[in-house]
Amino acid sequence: MKSLRLHRPWPSLTAAFLIPLLAFLLACGPGQEPTPTPTATPKPAATPTATPTAAPLATATPTRPGPTATPTPTTVATPTPTTSPAVRIKRGGTLRKGVTGDPAGFDPMMHAFAPTDPHSNANLYSYLLVNRVGSQLECDLCTTWKQEDGGKTLVFNLVRNASFEDGSPLTSKDVVYSLKKMTGEIDGKISPRCGIIKEYLAKDVAQPFEASDAYTVKIHLAHPSAAVSLNLATNYCAILKEGTTTKNVLTRSNGSGPFRIGKWNVGASLQLVPTPNYWKKDSNGVVLPYLDALELVVVSDAEAQRAAAITGRLDHGGNYAGATPDALKTAEQFQKVGKGTFLVIKADSVGGIIMNVSKPPFNNLKLRQAVNLAMDRTAQRAIVFNDWAYAVLYQSANYAGARKEEEIWNVVPGWGTGAKKQAELEQAKQLMKEAGYGDGFSVQVYCFNALYYELSTAEFATTVLQRLGIKADLKCYESTATFFPPMANLEYQIAGYIYGYGMPEPDIMLGSYFITGGNRNWSGLSDPRIDALYLQEKAEIDPQKRIQLVRQAEDIILDLAPWAPATIYYGGLLVWNHVKGWDYGIGSYFNNRFEYVYDARVQ
Repeated sequence: MKSLRLHRPWPSLTAAFLIPLLAFLLACGPGQEPTPTPTATPKPAATPTATPTAAPLATATPTRPGPTATPTPTTVATPTPTTSPAVRIKRGGTLRKGVTGDPAGFDPMMHAFAPTDPHSNANLYSYLLVNRVGSQLECDLCTTWKQEDGGKTLVFNLVRNASFEDGSPLTSKDVVYSLKKMTGEIDGKISPRCGIIKEYLAKDVAQPFEASDAYTVKIHLAHPSAAVSLNLATNYCAILKEGTTTKNVLTRSNGSGPFRIGKWNVGASLQLVPTPNYWKKDSNGVVLPYLDALELVVVSDAEAQRAAAITGRLDHGGNYAGATPDALKTAEQFQKVGKGTFLVIKADSVGGIIMNVSKPPFNNLKLRQAVNLAMDRTAQRAIVFNDWAYAVLYQSANYAGARKEEEIWNVVPGWGTGAKKQAELEQAKQLMKEAGYGDGFSVQVYCFNALYYELSTAEFATTVLQRLGIKADLKCYESTATFFPPMANLEYQIAGYIYGYGMPEPDIMLGSYFITGGNRNWSGLSDPRIDALYLQEKAEIDPQKRIQLVRQAEDIILDLAPWAPATIYYGGLLVWNHVKGWDYGIGSYFNNRFEYVYDARVQ
């Protein structure tokens, strides 16, 4: 038995989400039956001869079907599902999930470090929409949701029995406040993960977020978009009580989700226990959640977390980014003997060497191009990820329009191998002279060292710069609270960083990272051509035309070189057989909620 390689069941998010969004496939209401650990049948994909061989696993990344045209949106209400569990689920049991650190705080939209924060916040808070199974979105806080005005208005009818931990009822005013906070209207701070929603809002209405009554919320959009509902379903875009500030929920939560904080042993574990009198039940009338406790166990060292998962000290976990061939063989054996599932995932991540183009010295185009050409990606893949990584540019490899590896290696400038890489290095040195930096200079490379591959990426960046005669020292930060502000405020010169954005959606990449004023545009890039292409592609409903527009924007970004993109890791996860009701779903920004997860050992 081979390890299970996950692939998304959609050709593109436009094709896969806009059609269901406008039809009857987005189920709302109390949710469907718990589902077992997902399965998928990978289809082998040939490795092109021009692509350097690296991945130690024999299982090939599956191919994805090609995009299909998307019809014009229509206004459709979403039906409530009628399915019910075939077997009544018994409550009880404790599951232990591995995490890399303590949460930075309990403001889901601002405490947005993917490896730590959503594991707790996804369970402590409620959301307008959630993703539990496959690519399907369903109501969480709403009983139904629909579209009006040709898809330009989203209407959410809220449940009437949800409440926060402090006992106050959750109403439309809390939802509107939360949406405004995400988009920076409350305190001027735009959510790193949810703030992209602001790019879709109608400009011709006084209030794009409208509380029609105490239990009805409307979101007015400039044009129909599947990306808005997708963003609302991430584990970051939670609903807070009106008036909540990030400081209010720094050390304790006040959510309306299925769990509450039990015991918190900082640095060791965070125990989540069921919310008393939680407002949601399954279709058999069983009060959720099913578990007696969900324990988030802090194991920051990747090897130690893998060992804990393999030996059963964790029921769900194992940090396999950059794992050695021996570690991967052990994980495959775990599945082969029938203990559970080893999921192999292409991460929805991009990154590499990030440069601040808004000020010297990296406002010099030739200097940025030199850095890009000098970066040896085959060495980076081997050193940072033990060769278990793949080529990617500025779009997730899971996006249907992303360039394939054979379109990158020895084709895109900076991705040469062998003699071609040596020629690129010589070209880079010549560009340094033309830029006026032939004698080099000194610079600090910013880094985030909470994860090994973030630190390793920054360390590798220093070696790239040194090849160009640039003296580089690291300036590292321990937490997102200290690292994100200087990056967002463009107070740095250059950094080594891997961005995670959790979904193969080009709107997120272009709209967050590359348009003028994007909520995570940490390079300071501003180009009217990219801004115009972004507006075109996010309104385009034909997937093929959209891919063409995205690639045009990516070509411009490649020329401007605000980043020197690097190879990105495969991810891996062990899930024991007794963990039921959990599905990988759309991805790691969606699947941290354990509301419907149950322990088969107590059934």
